[in-house]
Amino acid sequence: MTTPDSDSDSTYFHTHPVTASILSDPSYTRVPTVTKHHHDPFFRRAGRTNSAVLHWAFLYRATPHPPEGHLLLHVGHGVCGQSGIAHGGFLATVMDEVCGNLIDSVKLDEGLGMVTAALNVGYKRAVMVEGFDLETGEGIGSGEGNVIIATARLDRVEGRKVFIEAVIRDEKGEVCTTAQAIFVKKKPAL
Repeated sequence: MTTPDSDSDSTYFHTHPVTASILSDPSYTRVPTVTKHHHDPFFRRAGRTNSAVLHWAFLYRATPHPPEGHLLLHVGHGVCGQSGIAHGGFLATVMDEVCGNLIDSVKLDEGLGMVTAALNVGYKRAVMVEGFDLETGEGIGSGEGNVIIATARLDRVEGRKVFIEAVIRDEKGEVCTTAQAIFVKKKPAL
């Protein structure tokens, strides 16, 4: 397993054309890999291996309205469901992650935390990634991996409910996956 290293992640994404423009936009704020307020062991540790999530970064901006965030991911063959195609469950997890990071970053939870109430994911086209050998499970291809970008935008807030729209784009900018998410703010402890 690789360890989170925001400097190497930032360096990698600055060299990739599709992500460099987002990173160089001064209207975005980059969230550190792990903060004392936000720690997500599933995504940041379980997915961060030598073959799955190789690099990642999250950036957001609260204005212009509506707030939006981008989860930049460099992935390898470890995210495959079938050889050469990212697993649908992984993509759903990415959608939940980008939405949750946006909520946390712009403080929509008012410090109480939120839980996912609904996540409706639509698969428009396959997210192509490096494949693996069906007999050995070893990765095949150049070994460079692929970049995907998940973007979440606030749709609206109704009481304790937060509605978010999200998309995943491939390296070519093609929309591959869409999602509509509803999060519910936790009630204050009594």
